[in-house]
Amino acid sequence: MLNNEKALALEYFGKRKTFKQVDKIIDEFARSFISLNGHDRHSITYCIPSLPEGILSFYALNKMNIRANFVSYHFLQTDSDRYISDNESSTLIVFDKFYPLIKESLEKTDVKKIILTSVASFMPFYMKTMAGGDDSIKNVEKMGVKLNPKFEYINMTDFIKDGKKRKDLIASQYKQGETAVHLYTSGSKEKERIAEERRMKSPEELKLLIEEETKQGYIYVKDMNFYQPDRIKDQHGRRWLKCEICGEIKRDNNYIIYRSAHGVNYGRCIACSHREY
Repeated sequence: MLNNEKALALEYFGKRKTFKQVDKIIDEFARSFISLNGHDRHSITYCIPSLPEGILSFYALNKMNIRANFVSYHFLQTDSDRYISDNESSTLIVFDKFYPLIKESLEKTDVKKIILTSVASFMPFYMKTMAGGDDSIKNVEKMGVKLNPKFEYINMTDFIKDGKKRKDLIASQYKQGETAVHLYTSGSKEKERIAEERRMKSPEELKLLIEEETKQGYIYVKDMNFYQPDRIKDQHGRRWLKCEICGEIKRDNNYIIYRSAHGVNYGRCIACSHREY
């Protein structure tokens, strides 16, 4: 972090943030949680696709030593009490398009506050209107869904703004060995398992582990046919792509453009995307 503060850390529909800016945003999310729930330690449940606010707010919870609980809407439709209440979660962050699908099932849970987010919440201002607007509460109402007076509803954009106003000093409350996140597979019930990531390792140990797993993954996929129609994944279930420009095989987190004329396993890596041809 100290040596790459100005390097690009996040890009979303043209909105670019450096590592230094991301670090600041994470603290702002932490302040937003403090404003919403005080210093309550109960877990926060997420029912959202991959969005910047989900990733950044998760790191804020991690810094505050509060467990995150990521659940697919499929699970919440059928057994919301198990996946929310059993995790002692009273705050839910949900994608506006998912909310109508789980609305009824939330009745029997301990949820008190619902933060609604949309694909536009973290977009550049000029793109928000084209994406339907960032007022997620209105987005839900436009779908003909009535809000339940039992819950307190908050727009993600308002939640973010609240953290920007506060000046709380955010000190890391990291505790080694405590659960950071609950994740649930989307496979069959027989194969369902809870994957708990524990902060048992130091950052240095974790970095070495990731490097070793990446090496093993590369060896596993390097001789595969990248023209095949199925997505190429390594033994850990992580996706790999081949750059259509430089030809290098890299993990999917090294790509900005996925899929190309060559198929689903080709794309354009970050380095090549930033070059002009």
